[in-house]
Amino acid sequence: MRENRIWLTVALAGVVAMIALRVLMLSAPLERDEGGYAYIADRWLQGEAPYVHALETKPPGVFALYAIILQFGRSVETIRGFSLAWAVLTAWLFFRLVARAYGARAAGLGTAMLTLMQVAPPYIGYSANSEMFMITFILLALLCLPLDDKPAALWRFLVCGLAMGAAALIKPVAMTEGLVIAFVIGFSAGSVSVKIKRLLAVGAGFVAVLLACLAAFAAMDAAREMIFWAFTYNINYSSSLTLWHRFSMLLARLVVRDMLLRDWAIYLAAIAGVVWLLRGRRNLGWVLALFPLVWAISSFIGVSASGRYTGHYWQQWLPAVCLLAALGAGFVLDRLAALQADRRLVRVLSAMILVLLLVYPTVIHARHYLAGREIARMIYGLNPFMEGEATGRYLAEHTQPDETIFVLGSEGQIPFFAQRKNASRFVFMYPLGSDHPQALEWQKQAFNEVLDNNPRYIVFVYLTASFFLTDKAPRWLHEQTMRLINERYEREAAQVAVDRRRSVFVTENLPQPGKAMIVFDVFRRRD
Repeated sequence: MRENRIWLTVALAGVVAMIALRVLMLSAPLERDEGGYAYIADRWLQGEAPYVHALETKPPGVFALYAIILQFGRSVETIRGFSLAWAVLTAWLFFRLVARAYGARAAGLGTAMLTLMQVAPPYIGYSANSEMFMITFILLALLCLPLDDKPAALWRFLVCGLAMGAAALIKPVAMTEGLVIAFVIGFSAGSVSVKIKRLLAVGAGFVAVLLACLAAFAAMDAAREMIFWAFTYNINYSSSLTLWHRFSMLLARLVVRDMLLRDWAIYLAAIAGVVWLLRGRRNLGWVLALFPLVWAISSFIGVSASGRYTGHYWQQWLPAVCLLAALGAGFVLDRLAALQADRRLVRVLSAMILVLLLVYPTVIHARHYLAGREIARMIYGLNPFMEGEATGRYLAEHTQPDETIFVLGSEGQIPFFAQRKNASRFVFMYPLGSDHPQALEWQKQAFNEVLDNNPRYIVFVYLTASFFLTDKAPRWLHEQTMRLINERYEREAAQVAVDRRRSVFVTENLPQPGKAMIVFDVFRRRD
């Protein structure tokens, strides 16, 4: 019991540390994905249908969660505070899952590692991205499974399916976790008929959630658009890269995001966990021995689905890695305790292991945590996230509530904070900048919407990352928008880069193009 309390204390210490780190970054500005989610949720609450009137390529689950958040307030701090509470819920579910199957030590150490990894800068941990919400439902689904091989009522498998359906409606890559669910059911005790019933129960719950979502969007006359953008388009997007491009992107992300620098000790412990599981497979049984390995594989498939390996994509993989690392660290600690050596030396070595797993990874990114809202600049450079709220307020002050604005770029945070409707439904413009066969058609749709809505202001973002133009993508929308600006608009403000880490919003003495690096221009329609 005393040892259990010690490891529970370790878990609580990790959670408290995570909360403290998140509080430091509570005012970190919304990035473009978060801004898009918030804008679409806001328009949904005002009676508009996602995908039809405001477009993103994520399933509607994340918009629904943001709609709930907006009931408590529109500020960045409200969104970050909700993420903090959600992270605590995630930690609790992970602790319950691991403690039931592998004991208090693995649960305590794994939970502490997970909470600190999830909030880490390489994984964009302060953000309220879809992966952060998806993981929680995946953990709930796994918690319903009989990892301990004890009898389980059929309703638990139905709940498992419901949770997986909710996870898939937040991000489709959650469906890769079906591999680990099928493994547990297939290798657990029970007859073939019992296993089939359990699989059918999971499937029934999963399908029920999807059908309920489909019915809701059919009632809004938006089902076809939802299916295309949330699922069909994403499947095409995920299959567009070659194997070589995926591998090179993986290596680039590992180096650029400092993942190996931060977590090398955790990955070594995870390897030790694999060794321990394979050595003890007879005593553990096949389910407990292989569950963490299969989970790591299924979650890595999810991370790799698009081939982009963006920082927050890795959030799906972290729980499985932390479980393996906790088991591996426990294995090493047991081996140290069994040594016929000075007990003080053993304690020192054990403490060093815990420091490498829990303290070192956080300390090396201390400057990011202490930067507060400036962390967005440190991670994203000159992407206009720091300026999103101020630009939105400026547009709100210079427009009427019934007037529209148009942002040429994927910067949903600007119309969200402006509380103004974007003149085009394409608040997320990456599909328009792709080499998709319909890219030019979508650009023409967007421009026609702009002409119909006659926006008071146009924000023209020059950064490639905001539109994500590929080499083969048409430039038609940029050309037509600039022609429209030259005919009807005048330049009123600009976001100008002072250096690689700083920019200023100016409304007077605007620098001419070529004389300074301009992040975006704000154009006002001439009356």
